[in-house]
Amino acid sequence: MKIKKHFIAVATSGLALAAAVFIFVSLAAKEAKVSEESLPVFSSTASYPEFTLSELTQESEFIVYARIAKTGDSISNPIYVSYSGEIDAEPDDVLYFPETPINVEIINAIKGNTKDGLVYLQDGGRAKDYILLPSGHQLEENMEVILFLNEYGKGWGGLSEFLVFDDNVVLKADTLKEFGEKRNLSASISQLPIDSLPNSIYKALYPNGYLKERNIDPFIENDYVYVCNKDDFINLISSLGN
Repeated sequence: MKIKKHFIAVATSGLALAAAVFIFVSLAAKEAKVSEESLPVFSSTASYPEFTLSELTQESEFIVYARIAKTGDSISNPIYVSYSGEIDAEPDDVLYFPETPINVEIINAIKGNTKDGLVYLQDGGRAKDYILLPSGHQLEENMEVILFLNEYGKGWGGLSEFLVFDDNVVLKADTLKEFGEKRNLSASISQLPIDSLPNSIYKALYPNGYLKERNIDPFIENDYVYVCNKDDFINLISSLGN
């Protein structure tokens, strides 16, 4: 069945400006080969609110369990900057903040009225002179993910993206407490060794260390990840949203 596309507009320019200025001021550069060209690769240090899972569920206009259908070419959004600090001043420079349109096929619309598919604009991507890694995960075609989105279809970086594989949801550290204490679902949580993860999931979690041996990767803090049953996770989200 052909996927219906629902394109949701970018958030307000003021928020985009604040995010762009923060990112461009605090990037940490690395060199990498990309499409047979040598371009500098920057790790995004964009700042987002530190929501708990309950808060994230309440703040989100849309929550979807979806499959990545297609990753498009990055869009470079111009951000006009004035160094004078005055609101009405003429811009002194223009910065280009890349975003990547990701066409997702919705498997389960957990919250919000959505169609069969939408375009999720993930921060990061390829600009003219550099690559900006997403503050979330490196999403690839056919991967499954649970996305928490605001009314514009934008997320809160990695906080909004939960990877799904083999009916498991990869948990983040700040969600474990709510599972154990508030909903008594700690029995649904288990540990999976890093070595057992599919390559796509490992690459999404640790893009900087993907080419290294997993047991010596400096970007890995533990030799395991926490996961829970997908249906239990969705049921928890549904209960938090009511």
